[in-house]
Amino acid sequence: DGEAGLDAFMNETFDCVLLDYHLPGKSGIETFHAMSQVPSTTAAVVFLTGEENEDLALTAMKAGVVDFLNKNELQPAMLRRAIRYAQARHNFLYELAERGRRDALTNLPNRSVFDDTLSNAIAQGNRHETMVATLLLDLDHFKDINDTLGHPAGDEMLQTIAVRLTQSTRESDTVIRLGGDEFVIIAPNIGDQGDAIQLALKIHDAMSRPVLIGDKELHISTSIGIAMAPHDGQEPAKILKSADLALYRAKGEGRGQYCFYDTSMDTAAHARQKMEQDLRLAIEQSEFELHYQPKVSVSTGIMIGAEALLRWRHPVRGFVGPDEFIPVAERNRLILPIGEWVLRTAFAQMVAWKNAALPIHNCSVNLSPVQLSEPALISVFDDIIAETGVDPSFMEVEITESALMKRVDSIVGTLNALRDRGISVSIDDFGAGYSSLVYLKQLPIDKLKIDQSFVAGIVIDNDDAEIARTVIQLGKSMGLEVIAEGVETSAQLNLLRDYGCEQIQGYYYSRALPAEAFYSWYVRQKTRRAIAFSLDAKDLAETEPLQIV
Repeated sequence: DGEAGLDAFMNETFDCVLLDYHLPGKSGIETFHAMSQVPSTTAAVVFLTGEENEDLALTAMKAGVVDFLNKNELQPAMLRRAIRYAQARHNFLYELAERGRRDALTNLPNRSVFDDTLSNAIAQGNRHETMVATLLLDLDHFKDINDTLGHPAGDEMLQTIAVRLTQSTRESDTVIRLGGDEFVIIAPNIGDQGDAIQLALKIHDAMSRPVLIGDKELHISTSIGIAMAPHDGQEPAKILKSADLALYRAKGEGRGQYCFYDTSMDTAAHARQKMEQDLRLAIEQSEFELHYQPKVSVSTGIMIGAEALLRWRHPVRGFVGPDEFIPVAERNRLILPIGEWVLRTAFAQMVAWKNAALPIHNCSVNLSPVQLSEPALISVFDDIIAETGVDPSFMEVEITESALMKRVDSIVGTLNALRDRGISVSIDDFGAGYSSLVYLKQLPIDKLKIDQSFVAGIVIDNDDAEIARTVIQLGKSMGLEVIAEGVETSAQLNLLRDYGCEQIQGYYYSRALPAEAFYSWYVRQKTRRAIAFSLDAKDLAETEPLQIV
């Protein structure tokens, strides 16, 4: 009967199954459907019936059987031939289906097998009261390899990673390439989170070894998001979404990390989604503003430049801090239209100020790593120069030290192209990213900006003071201008002057101001300086130092 046949099929291995259409208890079609749910089914199925019924034959063939025979007309030779034919046809169809379920580059299972594989693993886990860990991972900064070495090198990297992932997992685990540099590992029969952690650590260990591509030794890391079934869901789509949220958190914590899903991530995801919607609307409705903070010469106290800082005036929330919305804009590449608006607005304002005789020698704009990786960036600068008439020597871009060090090889060409046009390049937040001095010497840069965390403690912390002094000396020895940001007190200013720092930014002179207020600030500063210099030497000596706020 069907139940006995199904029990045998689930517990033994067969090359071919002869299945009678009419069985007691469970029909042949019902039995076949139950057999089809058994994982890794490779047996060819031949239906036997005593009826001459083409509709019945068609139903069975559509269900997936490979042949249909009338058992009343069978001869031994015919049956042997039918079995051989059924096996050959089934193997051909199975191989064809497998090709469609395999990734052509890595030969790993592809996305099409994810749902079925995870569903079967969860069903098995429910029966045995075990958990299933789903580990979603992608390679940190993989795009840099394609950009610098080309896609063949990237493909070779993916093939190597696929082998390492397979070697790092158990036979019962399934490694799937979802696409691009994204992989997922389905690990059944997991006892608790500790087992999943051990697997994640094993993967990180495998990734820590360098990869040899041609004559280049490359290093790459991976971020991993982990979701546990049934605790984090029973449906493959829910599990994958949970693992993706955990992966997002892992990247936010510095990359090269693993992170488990928790329900708080759903709230954060909804907030990011709302933020993304608001950002798209902000672009359409021009809700962004630029504020400008003066750069002041330490030796003369005169403004010599400005930094353009992005501000978002939300219609409901008021000003939203860049730390809150920039990461969302970068993740969704909205930073590209926003960043282009910043560049056009800042340098058009620079031209307007020069026409108004404002003695400002440069205006700096922060560039996102996403912008630096965009091939069209240089064309954007060329268009702005042509449209606004800005002198490229008045243009300056700032790149954070941490972003620069992660993408040195991939963005050197972009930085060289900017400098070839006369645009200055500055490293922002210098001292916090632990730059290699070898890299620093090779990079096409013009200025260093001391990270404000060191400036804040320069008077009270000897270590901060020593770091600031070392950065200033390093910059001067390399022929670079050095700027200290975050200067708030005269004590900080005096110490920086003693160390030989040339320029400062900070509240000691002014916070960042809208364009009109910035111009007014300059006029007031100029007036106060004129008043100060009109005093005679005795009066000036007895007057408190002027502080522009």
